[in-house]
Amino acid sequence: MSSDDEIEKITYESDFSEIRAITAKRFDMYNKTMALMCADAPISVLCLNPTLEKRLIRKGYVRVYDLIPEKIANIIGFSPLEIAYITSSVEQFISMS
Repeated sequence: MSSDDEIEKITYESDFSEIRAITAKRFDMYNKTMALMCADAPISVLCLNPTLEKRLIRKGYVRVYDLIPEKIANIIGFSPLEIAYITSSVEQFISMS
């Protein structure tokens, strides 16, 4: 193998490595975007108890993504059992999207 071939091979591997890194970064960005788009759903998709759903809506939690950034345990006015129910519903929704 000549030195020109070796240089060409190194250049090719370097370019390929760079393309792979860019692709991985864009795919990660795409996954995050899709997760946020899926979370732009009404909280009714969580299939919560209707009374619990109405209480969340009254407090301003209308979309699934309203619940994601919030630490659900810090929502005032809900029992620990209700918090656990909301948390498990949100986690199940996120895992399916």
